[in-house]
Amino acid sequence: DSKSTDRPARSILTLKPLPTINPKDKRKGVLEEPESAKKVTKSDFDAAQIAKDEEIARLLEVELQAELERKRQRGTSIHGLHCKLI
Repeated sequence: DSKSTDRPARSILTLKPLPTINPKDKRKGVLEEPESAKKVTKSDFDAAQIAKDEEIARLLEVELQAELERKRQRGTSIHGLHCKLI
């Protein structure tokens, strides 16, 4: 029960030969040492925490100023709320 197809059979003789590897080529190259990572110190963590705290303080200041402005526009006053963040 072999069905004939319109595709011709591929001959093994038409295939390209595999490339050969020169036995003298050992694939040795220059090995590069990876850069050693900088050791993270406590002061690095402290500096990162300070930077985060400053960013949060800036965002909070903007939010508080926007809230104050909205309340001023509505005509209500905030009694005794005067904050200044460092």
